[in-house]
Amino acid sequence: MRKFCLTLNFYSPRSYEYVRKVFNTCLPHPKTLAKWYTHVKSGPGFTQEAFIALKKMTDNCPHKLICALMFDEMALRQQKLWDGKKYVGVVVDMGDEISESTVLAS
Repeated sequence: MRKFCLTLNFYSPRSYEYVRKVFNTCLPHPKTLAKWYTHVKSGPGFTQEAFIALKKMTDNCPHKLICALMFDEMALRQQKLWDGKKYVGVVVDMGDEISESTVLAS
């Protein structure tokens, strides 16, 4: 159920609201979905969750799968922030635990 809700809302929030309205709020409120998203560990690089999802897909598929790795551009703001555990916004972080620097990412 959780996967369905997140997927539908990801592809079309308006469709999610429509299904929720038509079926008398049988789906969770969008704020609940936002809380679910906060439990997903994300950051630069490849996450453990991504590898687990790929493993499940390959285990359940009877034929050979072909994957594509795609990258998307993003905007960077030059600032250094403390997130409670480490500084973010410094150097280029490829997810490989690079030591922190005072040079701002650009």
